[in-house]
Amino acid sequence: MPKVDIPQVLTSSAAIFGIAVVYCDFNRMVYKKVTQLIDLMWCETEEEKETRWKKEIEERRRRREEAEEKEDAAGKTD
Repeated sequence: MPKVDIPQVLTSSAAIFGIAVVYCDFNRMVYKKVTQLIDLMWCETEEEKETRWKKEIEERRRRREEAEEKEDAAGKTD
């Protein structure tokens, strides 16, 4: 039966834990950097988003006004 050396087990466990922490931290940094790069490549800038939102709001307002005009025109002809 093998003899268990407690200090050696604790030292090995601490080394494995330390390596795992460094590995997880490295992967976290890589993940953040990759997501930042993807956002820069594929996503809009804040100015582009704001411009698109303003255009969408203007388009909705225009459609609503057209629908109101049609309702008013339909009401006048009845």
